[in-house]
Amino acid sequence: MRKKFERIINIGTNSSFLPSEINLARKMNLISFVSIANMLVATVFFILIEQYSIVYACVSSFFLIPFVFILNSFKKYILSIYLYYFISFAFFLFLNFAWGIDSYIFLWFFPLIISMVQLLAKKETINHLVILSAFTLSVLITTSISYKYQFFEIVLNEDLIKKLFEFNLILSFTSTIVIIAIIAFENNSQEKKIKNMLIEKEILLAEVFHRVKNNLNIITSLINLKKNISESEEVKNALEECKNRIFSMALVHNNLITQNEIIRLDFKEYIKKLVHEITVSLGVEEKVEIVLLAEDVHLELTNSIPCGLILNELISNSYKYAQIETQKLQILIKLNIQNDFVELEVQDNGPGLSDEMINNIDSIDSLGMELIKSLSDQINGIYSFQNKNGLVFKLKFDSK
Repeated sequence: MRKKFERIINIGTNSSFLPSEINLARKMNLISFVSIANMLVATVFFILIEQYSIVYACVSSFFLIPFVFILNSFKKYILSIYLYYFISFAFFLFLNFAWGIDSYIFLWFFPLIISMVQLLAKKETINHLVILSAFTLSVLITTSISYKYQFFEIVLNEDLIKKLFEFNLILSFTSTIVIIAIIAFENNSQEKKIKNMLIEKEILLAEVFHRVKNNLNIITSLINLKKNISESEEVKNALEECKNRIFSMALVHNNLITQNEIIRLDFKEYIKKLVHEITVSLGVEEKVEIVLLAEDVHLELTNSIPCGLILNELISNSYKYAQIETQKLQILIKLNIQNDFVELEVQDNGPGLSDEMINNIDSIDSLGMELIKSLSDQINGIYSFQNKNGLVFKLKFDSK
């Protein structure tokens, strides 16, 4: 019995559908199922009190509501919702016309409105809620007019008024509680499914980061092997630069694995590790003083890797071109965020660039400059170089 009930409730759902689609279809099926049960109860009640004209209306609605399941089976969730509320409001409008305010049929508008708001009060379906709310308002206004001008077809005696009051009060209240419970249960169920999906995706994403990091480490090891057997200093330097660039990417994935958040990277911690590894790799720990003035900035992966590569180029270039025999090389790295824009600044105390080169920075033909240009464009960043007691590089880009 339970399996058959679940089969009915899952009409129109499929494992390939979005959780929100499954949730909406299931809730609509459950509410329709409750309505069918209410119609059966109402039909029996009206037969017992010998109100056969109303029985015909109940039977008609009873046979119309299953079309909600049919529309759901074709993934027409929104159409099924419209059909359900058009049938329901039309049915209770008819009953109000037939019996008037003393029948307390208007009590049924409350569970209908509550269920409608619960179903459609989401960003994706709010426009449908507005349309159905306008329709509901017109029904309520029409009902109020019928009360004022007494468009009643059936004259109720005191005994019938009492029976209708008790029946409508009890059944409408019970239906409201059941509908609220259904929606709450389905929402909790959907929340659990979404949480499980997020956990699964986080695990898969962490595994991807782990494998990418391992593959990059393998490439780094292969470059080291080639560097060790090479006799050319030019080749060794080129391989060392290439290795550092790959390491800066691998370090991003490694940090994402080790921290709690795998979507955004703690870039301040990343800079600390990157600077340490670059100086160790170049063997210049004692020759270079690096000062980091950074706020707690978290960047998405799409921004982290380009920024890491840019930093790698700038630090490597400072080591190669900014050293002066009379003083120790100093590199200052500043990182802050203002108005959702990240500002990165790297300054050394070297000789800087000539005014001509500063003014024609985009025309400089070198791999490092080409990388800085392309990586800055990749994150839609604005960069600049200037001389100020050394070379100063500034980069500004949107943190989102």
